[in-house]
Amino acid sequence: MEFTKNSPIYQQIMEYIKHDIVAGKLEKDEKIPSVRELAVELSVNPNTVQHALSELERENILKSKRGLGRFVTDDEGIIKNMKKEEVKDLVENFTKTIKSLGFDLEETTSLVEEYFKGE
Repeated sequence: MEFTKNSPIYQQIMEYIKHDIVAGKLEKDEKIPSVRELAVELSVNPNTVQHALSELERENILKSKRGLGRFVTDDEGIIKNMKKEEVKDLVENFTKTIKSLGFDLEETTSLVEEYFKGE
């Protein structure tokens, strides 16, 4: 994972884990790696990982099971809302970029349809 200077590392770790959940790489009720494992994998301080995971617990995205570790929520509503939020962010960024290039809605729709048909 490449970290940027735009936001704190713990927030970037949170987004990384959220994306893995939304993308299905981490499934509901799946155990996530330990703080130490994630710290080594991401090459960051364990305290930073701990902060990210604690925030994800506070948001009810992760849950702790005493003595067993942390697990992805089994609440499908929370996961569905995370997906909507990620798509909203992507569409927002896409729309800003496409407008700055001078495309209108009709041209943009046509380009998106072409892209989907070509895949």
